[in-house]
Amino acid sequence: MVSITVQLNFDYALSFRFFLLWQPLVETGARSQLAFFVVFLVFTEPMNREIFQWSPQSVPANWFQVRNQWEYSHVARFVFQLLGLCALQVSLLVETPIGLHHSVTPEVAPLTKR
Repeated sequence: MVSITVQLNFDYALSFRFFLLWQPLVETGARSQLAFFVVFLVFTEPMNREIFQWSPQSVPANWFQVRNQWEYSHVARFVFQLLGLCALQVSLLVETPIGLHHSVTPEVAPLTKR
């Protein structure tokens, strides 16, 4: 779902003339969403597989270090997701005209009529 949202936002961004204003925001959003997934694959998922194999009798002595790495990976994922979502939302706000005083190109004019 996230990749579809990123792709739709990026395709939408490519179609308008103010692209240079919010291109960095769209790229930041897309890269942050990708970083979130990489953090999951590299840190969170291996820890999940390790922790699911534990039983009450087989908990290692350094369980708190494993737990801390698992928790920090969740924090990193949250930060990347929040940054990506905020960047994509701000890119839409920068692109969207606020009032009628903005100039509208002829190809966009039919889309703005209510």
